Amino acid sequence: DLAFQHSQGDVDMEVFNSAQTRIGVSDSASNNEQFSFTAVAGEFYYVRVFGFEGATNPNYTLIVDQPSSEDGGTGDSLEQNDSFATAHALTAADQVYSNLSIDAPDDDDYYRIVPTASGTMTVSLAFQHAQGDIDLFAYNASQAQLGSSDSAGNSEQLSLSVTAGQAYYIRVYGFESAINPNYSMTIDVPAPTPSASGV
Repeated sequence: DLAFQHSQGDVDMEVFNSAQTRIGVSDSASNNEQFSFTAVAGEFYYVRVFGFEGATNPNYTLIVDQPSSEDGGTGDSLEQNDSFATAHALTAADQVYSNLSIDAPDDDDYYRIVPTASGTMTVSLAFQHAQGDIDLFAYNASQAQLGSSDSAGNSEQLSLSVTAGQAYYIRVYGFESAINPNYSMTIDVPAPTPSASGV
């Protein structure tokens, strides 16, 4: 959506797919232009804003409303999990969760896990930083932060000491409202101590 003062100069808009094929245009004579289309997660799209017949305009606003799990997008398989209250419960075992996403600026992902043994738990994220910078935080049951990982690489990792039977929360979010169409999360939990067998 473009918003501007038409009397200051008529601007129009075109939208292209990743092959740079035009998929839509908006070229009215009003104070805004708008085009809606079905987007595919992970695909690139281009928006071209230009002055009609060479017109200039000193000021316009571009608004991009992307699909997300909150407003009708598919999200990933562990949605809805955008708050402590709706955190997705993870199995207390070593696991790899793939094809996860941060698909909107307000789409923080929360996970809850209750380890069955005390020790060190490690959480790792793998993703393409070029597709959007995501960071990692861990909290206790009182929602007090226990650790974080916020590098500028293709992965994040943190380790924390956990107590059996206590709840812990993991938060994945986009740095400065970044989105990322695909990340994986690996959880390594403390292994239970084998019970001694009687003689």
